[in-house]
Amino acid sequence: MATLFCFRCGHDKPSTDFSQGIEDRYYNMCAACVSEILAQRGDSKPKLHHTKTKRTCYLCLRFLSVDQFTRRKVGTYFSACKPCNKHVFSKRSQARRKAKQGAKS
Repeated sequence: MATLFCFRCGHDKPSTDFSQGIEDRYYNMCAACVSEILAQRGDSKPKLHHTKTKRTCYLCLRFLSVDQFTRRKVGTYFSACKPCNKHVFSKRSQARRKAKQGAKS
């Protein structure tokens, strides 16, 4: 059985513990971590705590230093940390690009 690494909890787990997304690829966060995040969120959006040197990622809710966030040209930061951007949004962007290329053909 194949094992995958969860970037949030840092454990190797069997692939059955991960959800499958677009094109049968597995997400890089295990189902237990996703469930924990969704349970923490509840019905309303949480208030995110930010300081000058640290920020809270709105996806994984970790309190990280600002170097873990992408900075915009105007000086503000994106709401999601770099690991979340890499593991979550890159797959969505790839799927959109692929769908767009297929529509042009």
